Amino acid sequence: MGVKEANIETVEVTPMGDSAACEVGTYVLKIQPEGASSFTDKGKYLMMWKLDDGVWKWDLDAWNSSLPPA
Repeated sequence: MGVKEANIETVEVTPMGDSAACEVGTYVLKIQPEGASSFTDKGKYLMMWKLDDGVWKWDLDAWNSSLPPA
């Protein structure tokens, strides 16, 4: 994808029982695709975490750009 820099900020983490949690945050990506002009993408994300044998593991995610469609 040509991601050169990523800044991810957690805004909120909500426990969902004893073995799951929902994380909401924002991101800024600096991207330089091969053979194309660089650009910055900004948006938000949602991640679901689950506790598996005492270890928190990434389960599901969704990412949405705040930029208008090309």
